[in-house]
Amino acid sequence: MSMIKTNPWDDHTFMNRKGQELLNKNDFFRDLSKIMENKEFSLFLQKYMFNSLEIQNSLLYIKLYETVKNKLDKTNKKNVDKNVIIYIIYSIMTDRKYRKIFVNVIGNFIKESSNNNELLENLVKEKKMLENLKIIDESKLLKDSKTH
Repeated sequence: MSMIKTNPWDDHTFMNRKGQELLNKNDFFRDLSKIMENKEFSLFLQKYMFNSLEIQNSLLYIKLYETVKNKLDKTNKKNVDKNVIIYIIYSIMTDRKYRKIFVNVIGNFIKESSNNNELLENLVKEKKMLENLKIIDESKLLKDSKTH
């Protein structure tokens, strides 16, 4: 009788079966697997998330995009064009005052594990940075973006 134990890392059949079980019952791992197998997302990771500073910067932009999109979609009661969202993000991040406010609020959001509603509330509270989004007309934004 052999007492030699095999390393589970060497048993690909075992790991495959256990991995499939996890994918079947765990939403996080299923979603993680889907995005990591997405070629566009993998390229984004390689291009923009290669060290801790770039990961933080990318997360800032991702949360800003999500926040602006949700706010505009809710305000306009329709899906807002991605060009408008990108222009607003660019405007926020190229304005020192707004960029500093946003980076501080997002930094606190990440540290405190807040939810998205709290993030939006904090952004609005911080000098009402998103106040202008309530009155922004999509056609005006597109017109203005052509002049810059």
